[in-house]
Formats: sequence, C-alpha cells, structure tokens
Amino acid sequence: MRNLRRNDLAYTVYGSNDLECLINEHMKLIAARIEPYCEQYGISAVILGGGYGRGEGGATRLEDGSEKLHNDYDFFVTSNNISFFAKRRLKRFLDEISREFTSDIGIDVDFSPPKNKKELKRMDFNMMWQELKHGNKVILGDEDVLKLLPDYDIKHMPAIEGVKLMLNRGAGLILSKEKMADSPDAEDLEFVRRNIYKAWNACGDICLISADNYHWSYVERLKKLEQYREHDSLVGRFFSEIKEALEYKLQPGPMTVGAEELSNKLEYTVAVFEEFNARILWSWLNCASDDPATVYAELERSCGGPDTTLPKAVLKNIILNILYIGLVHFNIKFYLKNPRHRLFCCLPQLLLDKTPKQVYTNNTLGIANGESLKNAKNKFIQLWKRFN
Repeated sequence: MRNLRRNDLAYTVYGSNDLECLINEHMKLIAARIEPYCEQYGISAVILGGGYGRGEGGATRLEDGSEKLHNDYDFFVTSNNISFFAKRRLKRFLDEISREFTSDIGIDVDFSPPKNKKELKRMDFNMMWQELKHGNKVILGDEDVLKLLPDYDIKHMPAIEGVKLMLNRGAGLILSKEKMADSPDAEDLEFVRRNIYKAWNACGDICLISADNYHWSYVERLKKLEQYREHDSLVGRFFSEIKEALEYKLQPGPMTVGAEELSNKLEYTVAVFEEFNARILWSWLNCASDDPATVYAELERSCGGPDTTLPKAVLKNIILNILYIGLVHFNIKFYLKNPRHRLFCCLPQLLLDKTPKQVYTNNTLGIANGESLKNAKNKFIQLWKRFN
C-alpha cells in the first residue's frame, strides 16, 4: 500500500485538497440547514460517521484525473431525551433534509434514527456505535456527546457483530448474483463490483474479530492482518484479495473488467465467502472446528445460535416472528429468537444455491415447501431489509 495521509481533520486518505474542501463545504451547508431547528426538535448533536467521519472516505479517481465522492454521507443524530413522538417528528424532519441534500449533492445523505442521550449511556456493545465513537466528526452541537457511550474495548468486538456483518455482505452477494443473471448494465456492474469488495473487506474484519484484535480504522486493520499472514492460513491465502478490496474502498478507480470477468470474480468470492463465514460462526457458536460442514450443522441444530432470554425481548421476538413469518412450519426455538437468526441459517444455502436444502430453507423462512429457490431468495431479502 502507498504511503497514507491521515490526520484528524481529513475526510479521506487519498483525496486531494480540493475534494477535502468540497466535503467540508457540504458539512457546513448541512449544519447550517439543521441549526435553526435544533431547539424546536431537541437536537443535541449531528455527527458524521462512516468512512468520511473516520477520515477514510473513498475518493474516486476518474479517467481524466478528476475526483468525485465515492461513499454516502452517514449521519448520526443525538437528541435531548425527547419523547417517542418527538423523535418521530425529528425523524421526519431528518428524512426531509436527507432527500434535499441527496438531490443537491448527488450521493446518498443518510440520517440514522435519532438516539436520546440517555440511550447512549446504556448502549450495548455493537460495531456501528463503537466505530462511531472512535472515528467521527461532530458537525453541529455537543462535541462531547459520544463520551456518554460505554467504554468498551473495541479490540474485543462481540462475535455476533461479525455474524451480522457477514449476513449483510452475503445478502449483497445474493443481490449481485441476481443482477449478473439479468443482462446487467453499467450501473449493475458497479453495484456488483462494490459488493464484491465489501464482502472481501468483511472477510478481513471477521478474522480480526475472531482473534479478539479488531480496530475501528480500515488502515489499522490492514496492518494487523498483514501480521497474521504467517500464522493464520485463511488470512495468508486471501490477503491479496483483502488488500485489493481496501484499496478500492479508499480510492476506487474506473471499471477495468468486463461483465464476464466480473461474473467470474463474483463466483470466486461467493465460493470463498463460505469459509470466512464459517470462521466467525465458529467463534460465535464455540464449535469444536471451523470446518464449514461442522459449523453449519451446529448452526442448524441450534436454530440460528444463541439469543437474549430476557422476557420482554423474547415476547417481542415471538410477535415479530408471527407478523413476518406467520405460523407455518412452527418451531418454538426460532419463534423465541429475533427473525434475523433464521437468515443466519438460510444464508449458506441461498448464497450457494444448495437445492438439496430447499425444504429446510423454505421451512425456516416460513414459505410453502413447493416454492422455488427464487421465491425463497425474495423472502430472504425481504426479511433482511427489515432486520439487517
């Protein structure tokens, strides 16, 4: 990797000063648009997260040498302990701002659902908020608000966070396979390329999570993985692919491969993805071996792994399963867990098109046994969009 330029004020690693100034101007515009309404809606802070928030946003280099933004703007909003209905009003206001600036800037400008400050204090150990705590830029309001988050050691990221990450990346690969099967245009090909690289980045991430050595920075993660090359065979075999994916994230270039070559790269990624997914499931389920066959058998036996046993959460899970799955193929173990656990079980089957497991997949997703693999994938993606 080339020498990296990093400082606390930068939004990118490789972007020019002109691109940095453009992003900074966008931040000023968004802050100025929201500021007059802070008191009305109870806003305590607006925080830029994601790649640009941590100073590692993508700077796309075009063929003519110019640059453009690659990532979305991901904002997090904290509120002054307002009511449920006040948060709903605030969310509608933020959705309006999102649509306005997405249209003006030309990339997605997203706002997470607002969190009250008291909610931050009791936040569980999750990847999204802990990465935000360590890599962010407050563009408006209380610059110390994230100090309210608990001081978890991010090195010891819970394995379930890696399992959820791989579910999201696996869903992206399923959608990519569908696009490649249906006369993809240039936009589809870029979608596929992006999701291939997202999957490889996640593969590197879960190796660090399973080794209790995670880091919030992409650049630092790559340095750690480089050290594991010698004694972790999985990292050693695929380090070049993981490194290439990180380079793409930091500085994407123009598409240089055709549809056929990209399709081959997608199939290769899907085949390898199974091994990495088994690695993080092995860590989460405490299996005797990280062999995929052993791990996936344990995943099915446990109906998607452990979940909370708190009565209030279990009751909520039962209601969600009835609402989104119904009562067909009833299995009490699944109904006591978040529906996301069904997706953990089905991902390996649907990603690799394992038709011999079709009955199991249909039962788990709550659809009739005669339904096709395509319909099972559609139900999977529908549930994923709701519970990812």
